[in-house]
Amino acid sequence: MATDLALWALLEAAKDQVARSVPAPDGPDGLDRVVPAEERIAQALQLFDTVESLQPLEPTPLPVVEEWLEPAAQLAAPATDELPSTTDLATALVAAKDCLRWSRAYPDAPKRPDVDEFLDNYAYGLLVAAREPDTDNQPYAPFTSEQMMLGFTIQAPNLLYPRHSHIAVELYGVIAGNANWYHPAMDWPLRPPGSVMVHEEFQHHAMRTHDEPLLCWVMWVTEPNSPAELHLDI
Repeated sequence: MATDLALWALLEAAKDQVARSVPAPDGPDGLDRVVPAEERIAQALQLFDTVESLQPLEPTPLPVVEEWLEPAAQLAAPATDELPSTTDLATALVAAKDCLRWSRAYPDAPKRPDVDEFLDNYAYGLLVAAREPDTDNQPYAPFTSEQMMLGFTIQAPNLLYPRHSHIAVELYGVIAGNANWYHPAMDWPLRPPGSVMVHEEFQHHAMRTHDEPLLCWVMWVTEPNSPAELHLDI
């Protein structure tokens, strides 16, 4: 019962955070968006209506989660004139941390020191996802939806998440920590808690932390079952 309550509270906190989201600026030259970023956020909010069934899963703790998630959550920020508070979502995530199935990213990534450092110090946990197609239709996340993916990421300090892309349109929101963000129209601006980046189809992006861990929510609002691809040595 406690697990159920923690997961429902996390889902509601995430929905509230999306509802209060304001997209980060694209930079002076902007991006050639088919759909405005504000409309992508509205689309994301509507997709919460597609979420079905709660089925708690066996949690899978990872060292990076155990070491950095709770310290990162303490860096969540109150509202400012420009950005919403992230403290409620951070609190809900800490309460539900041990109810999520945390995973390493990019299982097929090449074996090399810089990639191994990234993979050892980054993790994601899904709250909403489609059922796994290769495991007798079993759930991959506590909540299911065939139209969206929603999860959380933790990235250790002083770490580069290399440039990557995917066909899915992605919302990436900072819960706690300050990190630099790359996309084609802006060269590594600093993104504080409350920032939301909207990554379009196949748009390259990357994140770099410094002396703080980075805790984020991430939502795919199209093609939720598609893969992501690392672009190394670019």
